Amino acid sequence: MAIIECPRCKGRISDKAGKCVHCGIIFRPEEKRFCAECGAELEEGTAVCFRCGCPIEAYAGTKMSADFRQMNARGGVKAGRRMTGIIAAVIISSMVLIAAVGGIALYQANNALKEAMRIEEKKRAEEEKRAEEEKVRRSQEYRENLCMVTDIMLSGAADAEDCCNLVVQVWNNAIFQKEDNVTDRYTRPNGYFVEDFNEALANLSADSDFNMQIDHIMENQKTVNTIVGQLRNPPEEYKSAYKALAEFYDTYLIFTNLAVYPTGSLNSFSEDFDAADTEFIHCYHLMEFYLQD
Repeated sequence: MAIIECPRCKGRISDKAGKCVHCGIIFRPEEKRFCAECGAELEEGTAVCFRCGCPIEAYAGTKMSADFRQMNARGGVKAGRRMTGIIAAVIISSMVLIAAVGGIALYQANNALKEAMRIEEKKRAEEEKRAEEEKVRRSQEYRENLCMVTDIMLSGAADAEDCCNLVVQVWNNAIFQKEDNVTDRYTRPNGYFVEDFNEALANLSADSDFNMQIDHIMENQKTVNTIVGQLRNPPEEYKSAYKALAEFYDTYLIFTNLAVYPTGSLNSFSEDFDAADTEFIHCYHLMEFYLQD
């Protein structure tokens, strides 16, 4: 190796140099370097192949054969196509994955909606069942109360009938001075008849046994009033029965009040008593019709 002068700058350089290190003039083109593994063209100073990662041994002035270059070109095309295929496959896989995830989410959403609808339908069915059971229970309870209040009014009317009959007997026997084992204690308390029938009725009103009967009738009225008040909103199937009950209740009050508050003359009281008794029996039979099994 010899030292020569650069023809441009006259600087001293090696006769083997490809270019002047002083002015940069190129004496001969630098030989290209290629990867011995995949044939990729390498830049100056490359230590590792950018394509295949093969380590690059230090060598200079090496040229590829035309066949190797052609093969390298085809390999590059194939590699490029292969890379494109890989990218396409990744994209397609991603799209398939997204579609699959979306399908799963949609499937789960549909299942959740179906489950919610099933739960709602079950809840509605249970509510309808409870409503029907409540309707049946209320109907049965209403009927039981109808039967009960009818029996209570019948019992109160029976006591009122006994009291009214006794009032009529005492009233009549006091006026017409008739002796009777039942009424003598009121009409003949001292062994002889009272001077006025009002005195006999006053004796009857002061009698403890009679007063006890009157108290029972008044308590009976309070009980009936409470139950009838609870029956004012009947189920559909008992609306006609309630109308009959209302008529029966009015007659009951008229009948029982005659015993509690006797007024008028003997004739008017007797007539009112007979009319109330007859009307009460009629209304009672009508209630029996609605309460029969």
